[in-house]
Amino acid sequence: MMLAEKSLYALGVALSLVVAVLAIQFVLTAPVTSWFMASALFWIVAMLAALAFSKKHGLFAIIGSLFATMVVGRLFGTLRMGGGENTTNDPLLLAETGPGVPSVMWVSTLLAAVLTLWIVNYIRTHRSETPWGPVTDESWGLFFIRNYVGMMFIAHFSGHIFAGPAQFAIFEGYFASIGLKPAAAMVVLAGVSEVVAGIGLCLGLHTRLAALVGAVFLYLSMLWGNHFPVGYIWILPSGGWEFGIFWSVMVASFVLLGGGTISIDRLRFLNKRSSLQET
Repeated sequence: MMLAEKSLYALGVALSLVVAVLAIQFVLTAPVTSWFMASALFWIVAMLAALAFSKKHGLFAIIGSLFATMVVGRLFGTLRMGGGENTTNDPLLLAETGPGVPSVMWVSTLLAAVLTLWIVNYIRTHRSETPWGPVTDESWGLFFIRNYVGMMFIAHFSGHIFAGPAQFAIFEGYFASIGLKPAAAMVVLAGVSEVVAGIGLCLGLHTRLAALVGAVFLYLSMLWGNHFPVGYIWILPSGGWEFGIFWSVMVASFVLLGGGTISIDRLRFLNKRSSLQET
């Protein structure tokens, strides 16, 4: 490893351990639900495991650690312990906003920044020695767009299926109010669709299928959420369809493009072709 990469790796490991210690200490001592505890521990383990494999598996392990870090940050950023001045009459605000746990939020944010810098440094230093050979600037550009639209699903599936029973009940009530029944099953379906789309896009794994799932989900969320009658502009009261359809179209582009050069799909194709040539 080059000096910058070694430094980023060391800083990433140190910060990930701090995140893990702070988060585990909190869930073991605070009155959180077993649902939230299990979710938090799962994503903390995923964050640490991906980082541990980063030396051997490189870019995709770093992306995996970044993905898990952002989920941890989201979970601890939206956590509410109830009561006090943070109450609101809007149930969706209760599900989507903090106060959270500031120590975990800020350290996970710093870790996400370090991992992002590590990815940028990896691109800069490995441009001509990737597993795919030389990679063009256009390929790296599509890689960043694909990861960005994939990671935007994190904020949604975290609340739908990982945040705990209180948030789940809020989304269940919301889904029922717009006529989606059975509401509980629809919340689970939405969360699973978002997880599949997010992971598939970020890693470039079964990219076309993941993109199709994500694009259809986003379109239906605009349709069933009655955003089309509101109008185009997203900041209109109740939200127009501008943002959701823009995001859907961006995701749908990868149904046509696939994962591109910098993807697990590409590695699988090269490995399969190599095996066929050997036989």
